[in-house]
Amino acid sequence: MVGRRVEVLTEGPSKKDRSRTTTRTRTNKIVHVPGELSAGTFVDVVIRDGHPHHLEGILA
Repeated sequence: MVGRRVEVLTEGPSKKDRSRTTTRTRTNKIVHVPGELSAGTFVDVVIRDGHPHHLEGILA
C-alpha cells in the first residue's frame, strides 16, 4: 500500500498528536496525515509508511 494514492475520510485530530489528523480509508484502515483538517471531509493522500496498526500519509 505504500506509495499508493487513496481517498480517505477525515475523523478529527489524532489522540496522541494534535498536529495530525486521523483519517480512514474505504477499507477502514487508519491513516495519520500532518495538519489539522475538518472532520467529515474526503481528501486524497499518498501513503508514505506502514505500521502494525496504522499508516502514515501526506496530502496528495
